Amino acid sequence: VSLITILLSLPTAYAFGRMEFRGKKLAELLTLIPLVIPGMIIALFFSRMLLDLNINNPFIGIVIGHVVLTLPYAIWILSAGFSSVPQDLIDASRDLGASKFTVFKDVYMPMLKPSFLASIIFCLVKSIEEFAIAFVIGSPDFITVPTLLYSFLGYSFIRPNAAVVSIILLVPNIILMMIIEKLLKGNYLS
Repeated sequence: VSLITILLSLPTAYAFGRMEFRGKKLAELLTLIPLVIPGMIIALFFSRMLLDLNINNPFIGIVIGHVVLTLPYAIWILSAGFSSVPQDLIDASRDLGASKFTVFKDVYMPMLKPSFLASIIFCLVKSIEEFAIAFVIGSPDFITVPTLLYSFLGYSFIRPNAAVVSIILLVPNIILMMIIEKLLKGNYLS
């Protein structure tokens, strides 16, 4: 989900971070819609949409839903990264004859490393913790950690099992934050 989200968000993030166009503020606000709509409503919408599109595979449905939910995070983080790349570096590389691909590879990519890492971490954490879409689209065949935790909190509440599953949800987040902190230490764009 994180990699698909990053690839899909790159063009929009570039446009928001480096270009000026009419309706930019409105477009930026529209990207925030998945963040303000409750997760269960989005899940019900996706289940109906997947039925209309004849997509019966719950894994594909969950991936599509999680990508839509994580796109705003990736777009906003990457657009901040794109806007922080100094125009002088881009102009200098173009003056020296670099192609658009070379400019992206040699100028943007090193400068965007913190944004990419932060986007991947945010998307991964959001996808791991997303319950509504996994429950509505994937149940009962596809089980994720949040749906497993929900089953422990159901009618037969088993406190030790719920605590263990909660720790399972917490540990990857802590490890990922420690990794990103170590990788981004000393980078002025982070």
